Amino acid sequence: MRKIFALILAAAMCLSLAACGASDSADTTQTDGGFEKQSIKISYSTGDQGMDGIAANRLKELVAEKTDGAVTIECYGNAQLAGGDMDRMLELLIQGGGYDLCILSEAVMESVNPNFYILESPFVFSSYEDAYNLLDSDAGHEWITNEFAAEGLTYLGSLGNGILQMTNSKHEIRTPSDLSDIRFRVYGDNDMRLIKALGGDAFVMSFSELYSALQQKTVDGQINGLQTMASANLQEVQKYCTMLNMSLSSFHIVANSAAFEKYSPELQEVLKECAVEAAQYARDYLSNQEAELRTKFEESGMVFYDPTEEELAQFKELAMPVLKDNLSNVSQETIEIFGLN
Repeated sequence: MRKIFALILAAAMCLSLAACGASDSADTTQTDGGFEKQSIKISYSTGDQGMDGIAANRLKELVAEKTDGAVTIECYGNAQLAGGDMDRMLELLIQGGGYDLCILSEAVMESVNPNFYILESPFVFSSYEDAYNLLDSDAGHEWITNEFAAEGLTYLGSLGNGILQMTNSKHEIRTPSDLSDIRFRVYGDNDMRLIKALGGDAFVMSFSELYSALQQKTVDGQINGLQTMASANLQEVQKYCTMLNMSLSSFHIVANSAAFEKYSPELQEVLKECAVEAAQYARDYLSNQEAELRTKFEESGMVFYDPTEEELAQFKELAMPVLKDNLSNVSQETIEIFGLN
């Protein structure tokens, strides 16, 4: 009798626990739209006005729409989940556990995969369209998907951050010889080598220091995209802009592969679709913004110069050693896909 009573009691307890479990998970199970209620964190390096922030917030809106509000994308800018360190942001993404999604640049990826040097090498791309056409092609999409997959990441989409233009406060730059008396602020080894190859003087400096350094004449010039310049009002302390389209800066929407594969197939598909849409939204925003910014800068007194083909050829020739040095670090397959063999 005791054994029978114990069995009945145990069965009752199991049923009770099962009922409680169903009740506890009700708020996080499927909604009417078929998606589990959940939050997904995304980390990126700039603020909400940066191109990665614009893409992240658009992704948040799109995912909410397509899941009827069941899935929430939590946006964390300025690499705050990694203590403001962009390299650490990548490390934590690859390790997994802190956040599943991230928007990062090829400059960050170079630290773990040198094939990404190809994307910011000088004069590889003359426009955003050139870069998008390659990355969106079958060969380009397969290449970048495989490069991220090699690091345990799932590639979802790419967007532009800026094509580097050259500004200064001293005089118009038409040929490389005009750089001889100009001190440029740069960020990173690639830009340092590029400016020196072109005949200028280069100083590494954080972006937060740039405005005051230009204002105080610590440096005379800098290289950035127009959108980046506008974010810090650099047009206020720079008079001349030469449209060289020197190198590309881009962002890439990726996920930790192990985390991504745990999502339902339906959610994976939604995230893929929304990432592509968010990337396209950011691309269009950047193109429209830069066209407007040139007009705005010109109205405020900045003088723009578009080099002739002959003048541009001089810059490209001097930049060739930097390109060759970068190419020495990437695979032959990468070189062939980008048509640089």
